[in-house]
Amino acid sequence: MSIRRRLRRAFVATNRVLYELSGGTLGGKLRGSAVLLLATTGRRSGGTHTVPLLFLADTNDYILVASNGG
Repeated sequence: MSIRRRLRRAFVATNRVLYELSGGTLGGKLRGSAVLLLATTGRRSGGTHTVPLLFLADTNDYILVASNGG
């Protein structure tokens, strides 16, 4: 695994833990954009994965930004 990928995974894990422990006070914003925690079920593993995603409110909808760190 590349060093870049390891750093990204460490950042995501740290952000998730801070968000959960602080109730969204820490890790709830990234570069001025709101962050939510999305829990998904792995297709092969069947395990639950929780990832932070940026989102925008658009009238009555939400727009999720899932860019794999891009």
